[in-house]
Amino acid sequence: MDAEFGERPAQVGKYRLLQRLATGGFGEVFYAEHTSSGVAAAVKLMHRGLLEAPKAAEYRRRFRGEVEFLSQLEHPAVPKLLAAEPDAYRPWLATAFVAGPTLAELVDAHGPLPSGAVRALALRIAEVLDLLHRGGRAHRDLTPKNVLVTTDGAHVIDFGLARVVGAQPMTQVGHVMGTVSYLPPERPGQGTRYDAAGDVFGLGGITLFAATGHPPFDDLPDVLRGRINFRGVPSDLSAVLRRLLDQDPEVRGSAAEAKMLLRPADGRWQLPDFADALAPVHREALRRHPVRPAMWGNGHDMPAEYGSDDASSVSTGLDILRAVAPPEGGVAQDIPTQDMPADPLGVTGPRPADPLGVIGAGPFARDFTRPPRRWAPRAEPVPRDRGHNTHQTNDRDRRTGPPPGERFVRPVRATPVEALWDRRLGDWVRHVVATPDGTVLAATADGVLTAMDGRTGHFRWDERLPGGLHGAPVVDGGLVHAGSADGWLNTLDTLDTAERRLTGRRRVGGRVVGCAVAPGRVVVAVGSGVVWSFPSAQGAADWSEPVGAPITTPPVVAGRIVYVADARGLLHALHLDDGAAVWPHPPDLRERPTALAVADGLLVAAGADGGVHAFDTVDGAPRWKAHNAAQTWACLAVPGTRTVHTGALDGAVRGYDTATGELRHDTRLSAGIHNSLAQLDELLVVGCADGSTVVLDPVDGQSVWRHNGAGSVHAPAAVVPGGPVVIGGLDGRVCGLPPP
Repeated sequence: MDAEFGERPAQVGKYRLLQRLATGGFGEVFYAEHTSSGVAAAVKLMHRGLLEAPKAAEYRRRFRGEVEFLSQLEHPAVPKLLAAEPDAYRPWLATAFVAGPTLAELVDAHGPLPSGAVRALALRIAEVLDLLHRGGRAHRDLTPKNVLVTTDGAHVIDFGLARVVGAQPMTQVGHVMGTVSYLPPERPGQGTRYDAAGDVFGLGGITLFAATGHPPFDDLPDVLRGRINFRGVPSDLSAVLRRLLDQDPEVRGSAAEAKMLLRPADGRWQLPDFADALAPVHREALRRHPVRPAMWGNGHDMPAEYGSDDASSVSTGLDILRAVAPPEGGVAQDIPTQDMPADPLGVTGPRPADPLGVIGAGPFARDFTRPPRRWAPRAEPVPRDRGHNTHQTNDRDRRTGPPPGERFVRPVRATPVEALWDRRLGDWVRHVVATPDGTVLAATADGVLTAMDGRTGHFRWDERLPGGLHGAPVVDGGLVHAGSADGWLNTLDTLDTAERRLTGRRRVGGRVVGCAVAPGRVVVAVGSGVVWSFPSAQGAADWSEPVGAPITTPPVVAGRIVYVADARGLLHALHLDDGAAVWPHPPDLRERPTALAVADGLLVAAGADGGVHAFDTVDGAPRWKAHNAAQTWACLAVPGTRTVHTGALDGAVRGYDTATGELRHDTRLSAGIHNSLAQLDELLVVGCADGSTVVLDPVDGQSVWRHNGAGSVHAPAAVVPGGPVVIGGLDGRVCGLPPP
């Protein structure tokens, strides 16, 4: 008998429950073995008490979402889903049992890992995160207690909090889910919204712990101040960790970028095998770790610590929601999650009835197969697919798209193309821009601008910018303006044949978010919340104007107006002549703005929570609003199409009618879209996180051609006048693709 949950079943499905490993706010986890094959498994069984709670249907939906999520996630570092009955009276699921300690246990018992092992372990975790983020999802609780370690490397567990990036939280405002010592600094007090950059911070925290034995934050005041403890970091990991743990989510980059950072900097040697890179004490500890937990009787009578809510000392292959007591003399490392379940994982499009053939009622379930019908999760409606009926689309349909209010998903059937030329640079490529004379400049993460012939890819020159590079470079005739993270605007003359092409540096006092050019001027937005206007070539500032909060988007210049957005969600319109405010009251998005575009007399703003907002450029009055489930990072208007386009982390390019906000098309690509939309004449060029680049018709989303590359594309393509389309990837390659 179990005092809290009543009589425990000895078997679910074909898995005999042998030993309870842990219990948390959402369920119990057991060590189990298959009745026929004897294969070891970790079985999670939902608490009976949750089935009688007012939010029981919500908990069931979340459990099914977790099952569907695990069934679609295939990676050696993720325990495989073996079987599940999410619709049973008491839902359960089983994954492969990982016979290894947590990273927290290993380091606490035997000390920090050698640098080579740290890199190999972190690189494997980064691969899992990259896989998650390409699907538009985030882990949300990445800590050393959620990483199991074997001689093969890391195994990521605890996907109970995983959900769509940017999804609306179901917890109360002010509650935080996750482990405080590893929370990204932008998280506390901001409504618990979470994005992929938070996972990258968690990766940095795990890497820091593995290398030093301590977490990023020592106590709660350090968390609130964003003060990270870098004590004891090996010199060869210092630069990597400082980037992964940067206060600015944009500086941290993506999981794909993290993979580049964790590889050896010179690229001349491969990382050693994880087991070979371990110190002898760690290697021996992993090899001697028991392949199954010690048993006590029939599994019902267990030591007190296994019946508590502390699951931190238990190694399983499943997620466990924990409420860990604070260490002696310290503060709580985990916030109790018992009353704060996360959203169910939102899966876009039709859900598979049985993703891996493992979801179904088992013959031994008995009392576990009688769910009330009102709790059965409903499949999401299948969007109308008109892609098969568009071969006779007339000219009017191509210009105006589908009838107003009609939404459809456009399948992508693209002609594959090969690169005309391909050049490898020394670091991952953050931005590519083209000058009027056909020169392409590629900006890499190490702050180097490399110029090459856009038609042939032949090298011309390169220049390392003092203070590095931050924000996309902008072209103004023969000049290129590029901001830096240390607070300078750099100006280069691309036509100068002298050895030094950096013609001037002007101080702006903070990290540059982005630049924009206007006739004879360059406008600079600074992260600290100030907009500057300078003469294009040389000279002191014409004006500078604070907006009252950190700026989150590069500036957009349309006519004589400069538009920027700040972290409070406010939009600002400033006169280009003197910086004076155009609108008496800045409109409020009520979410963090991520991208701006001006089209047809409207300022369109994309938000981190999936909102798309349109405002009148004259007075800032709201005109329309749309919303989607995924976080949106790109916004672009192609003139003459009456359509504004967004790119989101769920891999969708969405086109909205600028007059009404109606969704014209929803084109699903193969992976997430970051700030990677570009205009090519009257076409749209889209870069994806899986390395593919697709050219679309902006009116109806029809595809023109597709290129499949190896490195994630996170920046807009550069269009060479009369020449190729040039893209840069996070694998450090720059490619010239044939024009459509």
